[in-house]
Amino acid sequence: MQIKCQSDGLIFVSQEVYTNKILKKFNMAEVKGVSMPASCEESDNHKNVSGKVPYHEAVGSLMYLAAATRPDIAFAVNKAAQVMDRPAGMEWNKIKRIFCYLQSTSNYGLWHTCGSGELKVFSDVDFVGHKITRRFTLGILTIFADSAVSWTRRLQKRQPSRQLKPRSLQQVKG
Repeated sequence: MQIKCQSDGLIFVSQEVYTNKILKKFNMAEVKGVSMPASCEESDNHKNVSGKVPYHEAVGSLMYLAAATRPDIAFAVNKAAQVMDRPAGMEWNKIKRIFCYLQSTSNYGLWHTCGSGELKVFSDVDFVGHKITRRFTLGILTIFADSAVSWTRRLQKRQPSRQLKPRSLQQVKG
């Protein structure tokens, strides 16, 4: 992890060395960069790639990077982590796209300032974002003193199926 302190009080935290290391490890150091870590395009490659590609290792490396200094890849990495049990070829292509994004943004990181000391919290919801389970994804970003200090993404927990029983209106006698 690289930490650079500026004379004006700004602090820049990045993991450029680690990013380049994992790009080389997964043979992605020479790929063409892309501008976004995820794509809306769907692939028809549903063939199981478990054991054929280092899927678990790649997701773990990306999760470490996302948790420390790269919240910009957190959503895409978490989506990839949801299929760890049986990754298909299309999921491996999504991992490779994240690596392509990292190739063009390896010098990105977080800026921390001596800001106002104001706490801000932002959230966003992807309503019914999962086509099969119909569950939503919630994202939360916490900013303190003009710097991101916490970010998270959560998938809606499964709700037990309940049948609603009609209730009759009863007159209350007093």
